[in-house]
Amino acid sequence: GIWLAQRARLQALGCRIQDCGRSGLAMFGRSAAVLRECSISRCAVHGACARAQTDLLLSDCTIADCGRRGAYVYDSGTLRMISSSVTGTRDESRAAVEAAGSRAGNSVHAEIAQCCISNNRGVGLRLRGAVEYASIGNEFLQNGGVDVDVAVGEENGVWPRMREAAAESSCGDRGAGSTSDAPS
Repeated sequence: GIWLAQRARLQALGCRIQDCGRSGLAMFGRSAAVLRECSISRCAVHGACARAQTDLLLSDCTIADCGRRGAYVYDSGTLRMISSSVTGTRDESRAAVEAAGSRAGNSVHAEIAQCCISNNRGVGLRLRGAVEYASIGNEFLQNGGVDVDVAVGEENGVWPRMREAAAESSCGDRGAGSTSDAPS
């Protein structure tokens, strides 16, 4: 996989990251990455993981068949995931996409918009602790757990907070067995 640390920057277009022994993309130490039209698949742990004051943008990306989570942001990181999909995560105790600010001093930011989160063993989207988030026009289909799980931070007792967002939109035909976070 690709590991970014110490203010590293990455821009990737149309790349394929696959068969990684840990995470496909792991970010630490104020690093930033922009992935557009990329595919991340069959990673043992996470497809993309952003920790500790990192900034990750996934636009028109596909994340498939990863071990624990497709995308994970925590410990004061920022995740913007736009028009992307996460499918086939294998850990039923984890979420396909998770934003977690569970410790004292955390401030996580997550924007998930126009994404399809489907056919994962666990929860579709989990928001836990000190997370400011926007979830706009996403599609959830046939995940093993609930579509969206909003939970208190274990160590800091803080609940996620929804950011004022632009008008909700839909992802088109949802089909049987799917739900959306857009209002009806």
